[in-house]
Amino acid sequence: MAFNPSQSQAMSQSQSRPGTEISDPVEKEKKVNELVQYMLIMDQKKIPIKKKDINRVILKGQNRAFSGVMEEAASKLLEVYGFKVIEPQDKLKDSYILVNNLELNDSQRKLIEVNEKDKGEMGLVFVVLAMVFMNQNVIHEDEMWHALKKLGIFQDDVHSTFGNVKNLIMKEFVRKGYLRTELNTSTDPPTNDIYWGQRALHEISKADILSTVCEITETQPANWTFQMQQVDQQEQAMQTQDDANNPAPGPSSSR
Repeated sequence: MAFNPSQSQAMSQSQSRPGTEISDPVEKEKKVNELVQYMLIMDQKKIPIKKKDINRVILKGQNRAFSGVMEEAASKLLEVYGFKVIEPQDKLKDSYILVNNLELNDSQRKLIEVNEKDKGEMGLVFVVLAMVFMNQNVIHEDEMWHALKKLGIFQDDVHSTFGNVKNLIMKEFVRKGYLRTELNTSTDPPTNDIYWGQRALHEISKADILSTVCEITETQPANWTFQMQQVDQQEQAMQTQDDANNPAPGPSSSR
């Protein structure tokens, strides 16, 4: 879910003692700017940014100032850099990720273009997420490897682009929040079930995945009832979040 400063503030206030906030505005602004830069740098690795690391590296013992500093940093990241601060749930709770909130044109995309290895990895992420999505949001690990084998990608490979493929998919993509795994003991032998991770839910468009699959399979979106429902749910959730982040102005009290 998107970072909600009001909820965080309420919790902080209920537990607070005098001196919770940083009283010196210059010092607070410095901490806010340091946090903004720290989150931008850490996001380059696509690894969720842990609250305990923010307290350790940025606040350095001023942990009770977290809510106020994070609130201002989140506002600056959105207004200046176009990134929404998201608080993942489940196994990634108490950490944060940045999600691009801007629609980029081709020229802007070229300015932030990543290297070939990163582009290759994102392509592989897209393929695995598409498999999960088209299999109604969950796929067994052995089924995934069987499908990837048809693309020339083998779990025991040391790939020229991806390196250790199994480690990349089952550990790195999970650590970065693109995938989530759960051990399924009902199978013989037990296998991992693979789901979309918290980062994927916020960063990846299910409409784009469905469109790509339809092009490859020469089908129409209407042929995929479950997937179309998922696309609609994601778009509604994004619209609800946008409305919450940008509430309509109330009637003016002036005459």
